[in-house]
Amino acid sequence: MIEKQIRQTSIKVFIVALLISLIVSYIFKNYSYTTGVILGYLISLLVFKITVSMTDLLLTLHDHKYAVLVVYVMFIGKLVIYAAGLILAIKLTSYINYFAVFLGYFIVKITIYVNEAVERRKKNRAA
Repeated sequence: MIEKQIRQTSIKVFIVALLISLIVSYIFKNYSYTTGVILGYLISLLVFKITVSMTDLLLTLHDHKYAVLVVYVMFIGKLVIYAAGLILAIKLTSYINYFAVFLGYFIVKITIYVNEAVERRKKNRAA
């Protein structure tokens, strides 16, 4: 349930980031900023999905040694995915801005913080 809420809210945060990147792209006459934010957001969604899957898997595992191995493999997998996005942006600099990709990586993380702040504010008002 929370996963779905985060994905839905992340779309709103992504739209704001996309609008900002479109403005920056228009000013600098270079749309690689927009494609960078899009790529970064898609990768951040993929990594979020892997994190959720990893958590679900760890909750079902009973063998401690196997759980540790799964955490290591999935953590390294996430790092490889992040690196692949940046390498792609570096190789295709004229089409994808690597700094915008890096910023796009934070969209889901920002969404999690925004959701948490909203929930805390609701709890404080109710109390």
